[in-house]
Amino acid sequence: MSCAVGKQRLTIVLRSERTEGKFFTTCYQRWFNEGRFHLFQTLTYGAAVYNRSNGNLEKASNSTHASVLQKLRGSASGAIIESRIAPKFFVHRIPYNYVKALTFIPYFWNEVDGEKKSEDYKPYTAISSKMNGSAVAALNSNLFFMWWHSAYEGYHCGKHEITSFPLGANRLSDEMMVTLSKLSNDLMKDLKKYKNRKEANYKRTGSVVYDEFFPRKSKVIIDQIDVELQKHFDLSDDEVDFVINYDIKYRIGSTDDGE
Repeated sequence: MSCAVGKQRLTIVLRSERTEGKFFTTCYQRWFNEGRFHLFQTLTYGAAVYNRSNGNLEKASNSTHASVLQKLRGSASGAIIESRIAPKFFVHRIPYNYVKALTFIPYFWNEVDGEKKSEDYKPYTAISSKMNGSAVAALNSNLFFMWWHSAYEGYHCGKHEITSFPLGANRLSDEMMVTLSKLSNDLMKDLKKYKNRKEANYKRTGSVVYDEFFPRKSKVIIDQIDVELQKHFDLSDDEVDFVINYDIKYRIGSTDDGE
């Protein structure tokens, strides 16, 4: 199988009666054509865990990966809810290399409907107003991307995935919420700085004009969010380093992370 630009995301799941029926998996694998012949030599496996809260088999490729997922499972979910009436932020439903959570409505226009909100951005809010900045920061973090990529199918990021994130709001200190809100504001400014207005044509809607964003250019800020979340989730230095560099070859090297 070829994967010229690393877009395929595949995992291998193994199960053996000799290990009492336990599952072992790789993380999602991506590769370029030149690396396909060496792919199996580089695979590592970790014990997979069935997460009853979201009904998925979590894919961990090593003990560090598994440890981070275990610490996340120890936190409560429910901090983020869907809100069509009074949304405070919007999350793109199909991430590629980054989850895009925005506190503003990106520009979108087509010949049929005129200017409107893109249906790809779904509305959410946090369970309390003072927590919105923290929620936006967390959703843009490398940690959320790694968790979503490990726990789900690596394509859709909708209501089920967003609201299931174990942010552990009951343990968020006021000081941390202030810091995360500032980082969220800094990230929004940076995303706007590097945005690009793109035009495309589609059979159903004709000409479409929209803003696309390039989070990889803002990864320094995103990494700062993970350093802050390290305290909240009690991650070790090795664990936060793993999170920040998760799937880094494709997330930094890609030129196709716009909308």
